[in-house]
Amino acid sequence: MLGLRSKALKTVLWWQALATAVIAVIAALVAGMHGAISAVLGGATTIVAGIAAGLLIQRGKARTAADMLVVAIVAEAVRIGLMLALLVLAFAAYKQVVPGGLIGAFIVTAFIFTMAILVREKTQKTS
Repeated sequence: MLGLRSKALKTVLWWQALATAVIAVIAALVAGMHGAISAVLGGATTIVAGIAAGLLIQRGKARTAADMLVVAIVAEAVRIGLMLALLVLAFAAYKQVVPGGLIGAFIVTAFIFTMAILVREKTQKTS
């Protein structure tokens, strides 16, 4: 599971932050300051949602496989709901939003979140 102490979540959050920064620079070159801000908002949307899901998983008191599944489903539902709410908020609150920058950063960082499965957690050596 991807609690905040998870190496996988920390790694993915780092990748998302890095991707957001790169996309913000590109958006700044293409669309100026508003493009950069839009890209940061798009990337921050998935970063914040991922942190929220990680907190829920970390707080979950899963003792059985069924409990773990429920915690994971709830965390994923919260992550998706929060991403949608933050996207709507960004479009509603930021009048100079550059949709390509916001949506582009959002899509890239959301895709990066799925890469957590590729990150290996430390395994304890048994002797």
